[in-house]
Amino acid sequence: MKFSRWEGLQIELTVEDPGMFTVPWTALVTYQRALGELWEMVCAENFHEYYAGIDTPIPQAGKPDF
Repeated sequence: MKFSRWEGLQIELTVEDPGMFTVPWTALVTYQRALGELWEMVCAENFHEYYAGIDTPIPQAGKPDF
């Protein structure tokens, strides 16, 4: 994929946590504008599947995890 300087947002991050990792690690993420139509996604805040016309069950924990 070829990007010019105005076609996206690029973020580089470094994680340093000696208690969890033996060495620091770095990630590079590039976000680009979507080409075409954006699709509706199903999540806990929006559990209705518009393309299927049904409601998706929302998962619930058997006991609190805190």
